[in-house]
Amino acid sequence: QKLYSERISRDLRDAIIGPAAEADAVDLSLVPLVSGVLDRHAFHPVFQPVYSLRDGRLIAVEALTRFDVEPFRAPDVWFLAAHHVGRGTDLELAAIEAAIVAADEPPDGVRLWLNPPPSPVAQPRFRPLTDMCGGRKIALELSEHASVADYELLKERLARIRQPGVQIAVDDAGAGFAS
Repeated sequence: QKLYSERISRDLRDAIIGPAAEADAVDLSLVPLVSGVLDRHAFHPVFQPVYSLRDGRLIAVEALTRFDVEPFRAPDVWFLAAHHVGRGTDLELAAIEAAIVAADEPPDGVRLWLNPPPSPVAQPRFRPLTDMCGGRKIALELSEHASVADYELLKERLARIRQPGVQIAVDDAGAGFAS
């Protein structure tokens, strides 16, 4: 019974978003589509609410990206394809900008959580995105799934964007490149 249930779940997932990708395996069918996805902004943010366990109030919304193009694939598969063709940072920055614009007026006290990998944060184009937030409270959850080539550069760039209201966190700690 359990094996049958697991197979149905896998088949349903494959039918909806495509076969599960092997870690670091690029879905080559997406590669020629990446530039068009970027040009048309064929993606949008969705916001996952984060509630306080202490009192149940909404304390943050985490920005996630969904893609509006066929073939339907999980977001990580699209980002992997974009990195494969050298457009990963462009897609990461465009997704962050879309989230900041869409969350223009969050309720009082609600922080916007963004999930950039370390590489876009080290880019000069990242600072203007955090400046778009004005005085809003944001948290940058740097994903540990990506390696960091130059920690000194990353520390320097983080120091430049660290301002009142900006928190820095490590997301998925222990799941990737621990250091």
